[in-house]
Amino acid sequence: MTISVIGAIVYDEIITHKGERRESFGGITYNIAALSSILPPDVTIHPVSNVAEDRYYEVLAMLKEYPAVDTRDLVKTPGRLTHTKLVYRSITYRDEAVLDLMRPLSLEAALKAADSDAILINFINGTELTLDVMAALCGKTKGFVQLDVHSKVSRWDAAGHKSQVRFADWREWGRHVDAIQMNEFEAGLTVGRELKDRDDFVAAGREILAEGPPIVIITLGPQGSLLFHRRDGKPYCFACPAINVEAVDTTGCGDSYSAGFLWSYLQRKDPVAAACAANIVGGINCTTSGIGHLEAARGALDQIPKWYPDLADRVASGWPGEPLSP
Repeated sequence: MTISVIGAIVYDEIITHKGERRESFGGITYNIAALSSILPPDVTIHPVSNVAEDRYYEVLAMLKEYPAVDTRDLVKTPGRLTHTKLVYRSITYRDEAVLDLMRPLSLEAALKAADSDAILINFINGTELTLDVMAALCGKTKGFVQLDVHSKVSRWDAAGHKSQVRFADWREWGRHVDAIQMNEFEAGLTVGRELKDRDDFVAAGREILAEGPPIVIITLGPQGSLLFHRRDGKPYCFACPAINVEAVDTTGCGDSYSAGFLWSYLQRKDPVAAACAANIVGGINCTTSGIGHLEAARGALDQIPKWYPDLADRVASGWPGEPLSP
């Protein structure tokens, strides 16, 4: 089995909420590291990305640290690797500046992922794929395609300063994929209105599900996540609480969640169970500093009774969640 990961590999400069400084590779490195922690050794992780020449060989050396990563489709490109500075004002809120965005993948490069069993597209910069190239890739692959909205709602000026924009054409992007993931802020910028409470998020998820892919995920940080999906043509919603852990570092939690959801869905084809497992992976990510080292989340599907004893029987029975009214 092969899982492809499409998105930018970046160099992160991180100032934690405690004032500690850390530098490392980031972007889809978080997806790769999380997958490497939780996958069995016979599954190949296949990153597909343009990697700028100034750090190309550093990236190759870094990825050798993770088992079963196939780097042959990392394309060496001119220029400088994306540089991101993240300054945390609290454990969950941060300021962000980004320079040297990744140039979009060519159609030829993107199609290297087409034969994969699954494709995780994470818009770290928002520039990694054009709509035409993504549509062509999705039309060629038979694998499960999951899209993380991430920076499709962000723009950066020449100095790297961030502004937020609507993901106005989400319907065009969403109709090509099997699942779409966004956090609470990205959800509001997708549907074009402020979302304040659970009813607002449910309404947004219902809207996206009605006009987009068959699985919609809205992550809510310490409040867990909302899953929307269709079964036998009927829409359902599942509110999955976060697991109870002491958070140390929330960097990469969304990326770990997406890795956990994708792998768990591939195993059972059950989005409710996958959402529980993804919350376990994302929650365990919060308990560690740095990238990866999520071995405690391995076998997350089997850990559902431990973390969710009140939900375990229903999840095991194939419960789809609460029905959504038309």
